[in-house]
Amino acid sequence: MAAVPKPKLVLAVAALAKSDRLLAFSAEAAKVFDASVALPAAAVALPAAAVALLAEFVALVAAAVALLDALVAEVAALVSEVAALVSDVAAAVAELPAFVSDVAALVSLVAALVSDVAALVALVAASPALSDAVVALPAELVALDAALVSEVAALLSLVAALVALVDASPALSAVSYTHLTLPTSDLV
Repeated sequence: MAAVPKPKLVLAVAALAKSDRLLAFSAEAAKVFDASVALPAAAVALPAAAVALLAEFVALVAAAVALLDALVAEVAALVSEVAALVSDVAAAVAELPAFVSDVAALVSLVAALVSDVAALVALVAASPALSDAVVALPAELVALDAALVSEVAALLSLVAALVALVDASPALSAVSYTHLTLPTSDLV
């Protein structure tokens, strides 16, 4: 059988439980009081914090504007440098035809020099042949003179033949060509 509790003990446990609830309620009430005291302080601190946050936001916006100004200045400097680079490239491109012309003139001068040297070498190489030709020139002139005399004789011979042909031309005109007939099959 189970033991029955004594009535004093039951009352003490119930009072103790009431006391624990009262203590818990008292602790909660203290918390509420502390919160009600802290709430007006927080209500005062909140706008101050909002003002501080607003000041920080304004400072951040000012810093962002300063950074944007610096960025714009850097971009402007970069654009200026690019324009200077483009100008330098344009100047270099403008000088390029003159440079190419100078190189072409130099190549032409070198080619002319090589040609002159080659002509000089050829002249030196041809000088023995030239002196041999100068020595042989009188003999060639004599041979040409003989050939000219021979050609004149041949020309006179042709003239004589031509005169004979002209003399013979009246006799040639008496020849009749009537006996020459064409076949009729060729006319169709």
